[in-house]
Amino acid sequence: MKESCYTTHRIVEGETLNDIVKKYGSTTTGILTANQTINPFFLKVNSTIIVPISKEGQIVQTNNRYNHTNLKHDLMQLKVLYPFLDMETIGLSVNGREIYMVTFGTGDHPVIYNGAHHGDEWITSLLLMKWLENICFAYANNASMKGYPINELYKRSKIILVPMVNPDGVELVVNGLKSFNNTEIILRMNRGNADFSQWKANVNGVDLNRNYPAGFREYKKIEKKLSAFKPGPSKYAGVKPLSEPETRCISNLTMRIEPRLTLSFHAQGEVIYWQYLGRGVADSLNIASELSKACGYKLENENWLEAFASYKDWFIHHFSKPGFTIKVGLGNDCNGVNQFDSIYEKNEELMLLGSII
Repeated sequence: MKESCYTTHRIVEGETLNDIVKKYGSTTTGILTANQTINPFFLKVNSTIIVPISKEGQIVQTNNRYNHTNLKHDLMQLKVLYPFLDMETIGLSVNGREIYMVTFGTGDHPVIYNGAHHGDEWITSLLLMKWLENICFAYANNASMKGYPINELYKRSKIILVPMVNPDGVELVVNGLKSFNNTEIILRMNRGNADFSQWKANVNGVDLNRNYPAGFREYKKIEKKLSAFKPGPSKYAGVKPLSEPETRCISNLTMRIEPRLTLSFHAQGEVIYWQYLGRGVADSLNIASELSKACGYKLENENWLEAFASYKDWFIHHFSKPGFTIKVGLGNDCNGVNQFDSIYEKNEELMLLGSII
């Protein structure tokens, strides 16, 4: 279990904020950010405050595979240190794991970023969470990222992250069957193979990124050519659009927020998909071109196997607004931590730009 990034301290008579900083090796900014109602010049005796005890970048660890337990721990820690974050559980997975959203910013320019529609793409959850930690630190310290003044961005934009759409699928990939009860059913869907490293679906065997009401009937015809007749590791779209609790909760969130644009992070290929059925909307191409410049990824159209029923497709189809699929990393090993630094570096500015463009 990860250690906590903060401790609590009861203020004693005569104590100053500087005394507390020295005692714990913390920072004045960190303490004031975590305790936004205290007066640093008149500390209330016997009151209890939060004291950060970790340094920048030590909450979200990027050297190991990332699952729902890690996500929950990191979100709770970030919320304590950065109380300006808003967090909400927007639904539960098939196996009852929370699907979280977290909001950074108070502006009137809402965007939604999501990750891990596919279980084997947990690297996208880690990407979003590390970026969230870094932008929170920059905001608390009145700093910039890639030349973007984060305090101004906070006022202008409202960035809604759903870091892990498919927590059951991620858990299956990272830890196998040990935390599931219906092991025989899951094994049968995986053709008796106990290796779930390439599992994409939720634990109903439905590919969540083929479960949206945009070209669903067309995709069901493609399923036959893919031999995806029944629940399995990938490609099976389900019996009807939004049949799964995970897709229903993020579609409901999107309907509630009506964002300016959406970014859906997947792996792999270092490409950006920006159209649905060969068509973009309004300024989609201009935005896609700017995002491409920021990260170095190419603009491409999906092949026929990927052209229907995704979250991006549904968003474009339903809202007539720009939606994008960002495919991070290269090769089959991109779903491991060895490529994380490169993935993060290429996508940090893209996510900043997406929130204001």
